[in-house]
Amino acid sequence: MSLLRAERLVCGRGKRALAGPLDLELEPGEVVALFGENGAGKSTLLKTLAGLLPPLSGEVFLGGGNVRGLKPAERAKRVAVVPARTEFPGEITVFDFVSLGCIPWQNWAAGLSSADLARVEEALALAGADAWRERPLGELSDGERQRVFVARALAQSAPVVLLDEPCAFLDPRQRARTLGLLKRVAGERRLAVLFAGHDVREALAACDRALLLERPDGEGAAAAGPCALREGRPGDAEFEARLRAAFGGAAF
Repeated sequence: MSLLRAERLVCGRGKRALAGPLDLELEPGEVVALFGENGAGKSTLLKTLAGLLPPLSGEVFLGGGNVRGLKPAERAKRVAVVPARTEFPGEITVFDFVSLGCIPWQNWAAGLSSADLARVEEALALAGADAWRERPLGELSDGERQRVFVARALAQSAPVVLLDEPCAFLDPRQRARTLGLLKRVAGERRLAVLFAGHDVREALAACDRALLLERPDGEGAAAAGPCALREGRPGDAEFEARLRAAFGGAAF
């Protein structure tokens, strides 16, 4: 059974459709890369799949439940989101920040339970962030902070994880480490991971499947029509030709 399913989904801003209609399924244990030119609607699609933006039409199902009918706390138990830009108080410690991922499961009267603490400890260990647990978030490097953001998503214990540009501003070693972490955790915990990115070669090396938001033929960057969703796998010559057409050969 798929962990996330979209049917005839059209997403956009206001009344303007950016992508769709599209069908999409995410399975347990797989990592899926999402590509598209700037403005193609990657962030909008991720937010719509997470239930943070309403679809213009179509449906999204998380664990069999329609996202439209899920209360925020229940939705947060089913999908974790790592946005492209995360606001954070620089003085909060890594441990306290990661523990925020437990909020959907938390008993507010009792505070963090033993199960919550176990989730935080496991998330810190999986992300390789345990050594920084007492450090303020504002003192970390971009790469370290990105791993902490992933740790918070893991502490949320949601079966679906959506990440918007998780490797932005990271150096090659940090990008490889972050993508390797996502691949390992998806396999070990049977999560469905979907991430948007621009580093085509590295993303293809880390993913099981790839998606491309492709603009209408001949309309260029200012296309008025919504993007279509194309699917392929690493090594798929036809799909990689579409990627080259979208990003140019330099992307490889």
